[in-house]
Amino acid sequence: MIKLKRLSDQPILLPRKEYLWEATAVFNCAAIYDNGLVHMIYRATDIAPNGKEGPYINRLGYAVSKDGIHFNRLEQPILSNNTEQEARGPEDPRIVKMEDTFYMMYTGYSGKDFRIC
Repeated sequence: MIKLKRLSDQPILLPRKEYLWEATAVFNCAAIYDNGLVHMIYRATDIAPNGKEGPYINRLGYAVSKDGIHFNRLEQPILSNNTEQEARGPEDPRIVKMEDTFYMMYTGYSGKDFRIC
């Protein structure tokens, strides 16, 4: 059995208000360790048009870390709402490396239905 220990009671990533695409929330990440680095793909939520509750758009962001605690993030999302099946954005990424190639799956949310993408 594996014993897990919480590092701290603080989150590793917080929303960044200066980047509207991830100003509300960052969560549901996928992480993989490769060549001495932790690569993280995370779900981010923007601010609803009215600034309160309402239709948000999810996007996927990328962060990288040498120690798995302190992450550097890109300023732009790596995946946004590019197709009809993901009109409200991609969600909940999963990543795996097979041989020398990384593969990612995620949920696409159209606003009505969820699809595996």
